[in-house]
Amino acid sequence: MRAVLERLKGCEVLIGEASSCTDTMTAFELAGYRDLSEEFGAKLIDLNKDEIILKRIPRPVCFDRIPIAKSVLDSEFVIDIAKLKTHASATVSLCMKNLFGTVVPRSNRIIMHSMVSQAVCDILQVVKPQLNIIEGIIGNQMDEVHSSPVHSKIMVGGPDLLSVDLVGCRCMGIEPDDVRHLRIARRIFGERDVRTVGERVEDVKKNYKRSRLASTMVRYALESVRGAVYRGMRRLV
Repeated sequence: MRAVLERLKGCEVLIGEASSCTDTMTAFELAGYRDLSEEFGAKLIDLNKDEIILKRIPRPVCFDRIPIAKSVLDSEFVIDIAKLKTHASATVSLCMKNLFGTVVPRSNRIIMHSMVSQAVCDILQVVKPQLNIIEGIIGNQMDEVHSSPVHSKIMVGGPDLLSVDLVGCRCMGIEPDDVRHLRIARRIFGERDVRTVGERVEDVKKNYKRSRLASTMVRYALESVRGAVYRGMRRLV
């Protein structure tokens, strides 16, 4: 984040996050973002508490309307910064899955969580970052909650989100065809003829383990039940 802030000149910068497991502002504080924001004059935003804009989806995969944080939609230039990691439910969590955090508040994400692969393809139709970065200096394999770090020592970036995620998958030794939301996205937005510059994927690839901890699968099962109850009680708001 510091490297990005050093290159943003003459503009108002918002750093947004929507934590699922703790208070977002507390997480910002613990991770050093408070000092960073003060140094560069950036504003920290808890997207979970942001104003909601209900956006209609042009070509719905699962949801015809999705509640998106207003600060994201109002921004002239969106930079999507994700980690290089596997994910128990979505297989990988890169720039595309990272957009799930623009859905607010947390209760709406719970409603959508069991259909996350379809949901992110709906979100991408209304939230379109102009720059996408995967930070893989230290990636994470196996389980996204209980860390198992991998020192990949790479960064992946580009203007086309889908292309960036396709490369990110291959850097983890994962075939994009094994990732449901990437299969759906390629069907909706078209296939990509990806050209990379810099290092070759073959030279930096590390085969990430995709094992899933039983505790995480139980948590997702409980969230699926909770989401079904929420869907029965109300619509996305």
